[in-house]
Amino acid sequence: MRLQNGCERRMIISIALVVLLLTIIVSIALMLVVWKRKKTTEIQKTNYRAFFIMGISFLPLGLIFMIASFLSDIDITIGLPLFILGVGYTSIGWANRNKWRKKQ
Repeated sequence: MRLQNGCERRMIISIALVVLLLTIIVSIALMLVVWKRKKTTEIQKTNYRAFFIMGISFLPLGLIFMIASFLSDIDITIGLPLFILGVGYTSIGWANRNKWRKKQ
């Protein structure tokens, strides 16, 4: 790919610098979160009720996108992963419903 003038080259360099800067900021934020979590020794239990709620949310959303993909030119790769996540999360939450946390 040959660049036509210096303006395009400067634009590509500035985009690359912005992406690099965002990557550095996100990396620092993630390191701070991990560091802060390591300080607390309390191990949190899995919230299976949250899995169930997310699954119930993803399931109809994925189904709607899949139906829309059959009726129009929307790609099915949008709805199918949401539907699969919904089925998986719902089944994980429902299988462990005896371990659900109570509302606080």
